[in-house]
Amino acid sequence: MTYPPPPPSTSGGPAWQPPAVDGPRGLAPGATGEPHWQAPTGGPHWQAPPPSGGAAWQPPGPSRHRWPLALVLVAGMIVLLVAATFAARPLLEGALEGFEGFAEYGEWVVPVGPDSDLTGLDVEVGTCATTDDLWWPTVISPVDCERRHDLEVYLVTNLDVAPGLSVPDAALDVCEPAFSAFVGAAYSRSEYDYVAFVPDDARFAAGERAVVCAVRPWEGDLVGTVAGTRR
Repeated sequence: MTYPPPPPSTSGGPAWQPPAVDGPRGLAPGATGEPHWQAPTGGPHWQAPPPSGGAAWQPPGPSRHRWPLALVLVAGMIVLLVAATFAARPLLEGALEGFEGFAEYGEWVVPVGPDSDLTGLDVEVGTCATTDDLWWPTVISPVDCERRHDLEVYLVTNLDVAPGLSVPDAALDVCEPAFSAFVGAAYSRSEYDYVAFVPDDARFAAGERAVVCAVRPWEGDLVGTVAGTRR
C-alpha cells in the first residue's frame, strides 16, 4: 500500500509518520503473531527457561527449607516419648509393688514354705492333685489320677544350686529335661506344661533343697496319666 506524500512541514516539528494499519491476521506490520511473553510469578523457586539454543530447562529441585522443620518435628516426638516414659514409671512401679515373687519365681516356679502363699506340699512321684489356681496355687489336694485333676507329679529330687545360679533357674534346669523324658515329647512340642515347686527363702536358708516337678495342662483338666503319651 502506498501513502500520499506528507504535507510540507511549516512548524519545524518531527517528520510525519504514516499511520499503522492492520497486517495479516489483524497484526501490525512487522509483528510475528506470537503473544507477548511475560515472566510468570510462580514463586521464589521459579526460573525462567533459557533462550532458544541454550541448555535444556530443568525444573527447580525441592526446597531445602523443609529439612529444618522435619528435624524439629522428629526432635519434638522424641522429647514427648521420653517425657511419657518418665511420667509412667511411678505408676508402673506402684502397680508392681508387692509382686516381687512373680519377678523372682514366675508362674513356672512356685515357692513353698511359711513365708509363701503355698505353705506345704506333701506329694510323691505319680501323685495327681487339684489346685485352687492353676498358675499360682495356694492349696493342693491329692486325688485319684482317673479323676479330673490339675497336676501330675513326675519328679521329686534335690536341687544342686551352682554358685551364681538362682533357685528358680536351677529348678527349671532340672524339671524341663525330666518333663520330656516323662511325657515322651520335647517341651517345645508338647501340648502340656509343667511347674516346679521349690523351698521358699526361709526353708532354703534352713537347708531344704527338695524340688517337685509336675505336669499341668495349659487349660482345662487332665484325666488319667500323661506318662508316655508323646503329646
